[in-house]
Amino acid sequence: MGNSNCCVSERPPAPKGISAIPRMDEKGESNIPVIHANSRFMSAAEGARLVDAENQKKFLEETLMDHEERLGPKHWSLATSLENLSDIYGELGNARKQKELLERALNIKERSHGPSHPNITQVLAKLAAAEGRLGDHPREIELLEKVVAISCKHYGYSAIELADKLRDLGIAYGMVNYARKMRDNLSRALEIEEKYHGKDHEEICPTLFNLAMAHGALGEPDVREAMLQRGLKILYSSKKEHRDLIIFAENHCRKRSASAYSQETTASQHSSSIGERPAGELGSAKTLTDDECSHMAETPLSKQPTIPTGPGEFLV
Repeated sequence: MGNSNCCVSERPPAPKGISAIPRMDEKGESNIPVIHANSRFMSAAEGARLVDAENQKKFLEETLMDHEERLGPKHWSLATSLENLSDIYGELGNARKQKELLERALNIKERSHGPSHPNITQVLAKLAAAEGRLGDHPREIELLEKVVAISCKHYGYSAIELADKLRDLGIAYGMVNYARKMRDNLSRALEIEEKYHGKDHEEICPTLFNLAMAHGALGEPDVREAMLQRGLKILYSSKKEHRDLIIFAENHCRKRSASAYSQETTASQHSSSIGERPAGELGSAKTLTDDECSHMAETPLSKQPTIPTGPGEFLV
C-alpha cells in the first residue's frame, strides 16, 4: 500500500465490492492518533444527563414492548423506537446492546425502504460507530463505505451532508493504520467543509487535525505541523471553548505557537497573583527548547506523546 505503518494480512475478499481492509499492528493497536469531532470532557452536567438517560431507557423499553405486543416484532414503525432506544444505550456506554438494537432497526428499514435508500444511512452510521466502540474497525469501515456510497448518489459528491461521513470513514481507516485511505477521505471532507464554512472556521478543525495525523503517518511531518499550527491559530481566535481539540493539537505539535505561549504566560501570572491554578488548567506548561523540538521532529509519530483516548474523555 506504500504505507509502512500498515500491517496487511491475508483476508478473504470482502462482500459487495468492499476492498479488503488491513488489520492493525501486531499489538492490535493503531499508531495513528485521532480525535473525534464531538469529543468532550466529562462534567457534573454530564453525570446528571446520564441519570436522565436511565429514566429515558426505562420509558423507551416499556414503549417498545407495548408496540411489539400490538404490532409484532418486525413492523416498520418499530424502527424509530429501536433507534431511539439504541441512542440511550449509546449514551450509557453499552455499545453491545446498542449494536443489537440498531441491527434490528436496520433490518426493518432495509425491508421497508430497500438496502440503498438514503433513509437507512443514519442507522448505518450509528451501527458503524457502535462497531468501532466494540473494536471491530473493519466492520465499521465496511458500513461507513456503504453510507458514503449512498450519500454520494443521493446528495452529490460535494454536498455538506457528505463531509461528516467522509471524516468518520477517514478516522476509521486511521484506526487500522491505513494512512493513505485516511488521508484521501479526510482531504475530501476538508475540501467540502472549507467551501461550506470557510477556510478559517472552527468547524473544520477536527477534520484538519485528523488529516494532519494522516500526513504525519505517511512521513510528512512538515505538512502535519503546518496543519496543526493552522488549526490552533483558528481555535485560539475563537470565542468558543475548544479545550480538547487544543490539547490534542498541542500534544502533537513539534513547536508550540507564540499565541499558546502568550496565553500560558498570562494564565501563569494570574495564578501566581491569586496563589492558585486557573480553572481548567491541566498542569504547568513546559516551553520546548530548540534541541527538544529537533528531537520530536526526528521521533516516529507512534512514539510521540499523546493524550488519553479513554471512553471517559472522548465520546464517539
